[in-house]
Amino acid sequence: MAIEQVRSLEFIASRDTIIHNLEGRVKLVAILLIILFTVFSDRLIVPIVLECFLLIVMFLAELSFKESFKRILLLLPFGGFVIAFQPFIHPGNIIWQGPYTWLFITDTGLNWTVLLFARLLVCLTAIVILSSTSPMQEVVQSFRKLGMPRDLAMILTIMVRFLFIFVD
Repeated sequence: MAIEQVRSLEFIASRDTIIHNLEGRVKLVAILLIILFTVFSDRLIVPIVLECFLLIVMFLAELSFKESFKRILLLLPFGGFVIAFQPFIHPGNIIWQGPYTWLFITDTGLNWTVLLFARLLVCLTAIVILSSTSPMQEVVQSFRKLGMPRDLAMILTIMVRFLFIFVD
């Protein structure tokens, strides 16, 4: 079943739309810039605007919103686990006190949690769009053309080729 999913993803990545037809390096640099801009921003409006932009890109690429969100939900727990503790560990004004004196949520912690979640959502959406609009070999070749060291590119190529064997 895993091989069928991989083939389905490769089929989706090789479709003929405006976004799919962009050169691999353009897509890669754009996604990396979106991720960097999101990660280094400390204002909540930035990830919100970028997520709206990515949803428009997803529409232009004719990607299924349902399937894309399923893929995002599969990846969400990896970063979500770290985010879940953030409201409890930041100092600030207490807005909720738990049954124990050490368990409380602060306004600063809650704001930080929302910002981290928005950042994570933008990054995952960007990665899902890249993987849905570019075959994996194109992504590796784009990294190589952008100056990735030869040995690292070779390791990435081997990983991409044999990953599906290990999944099955």
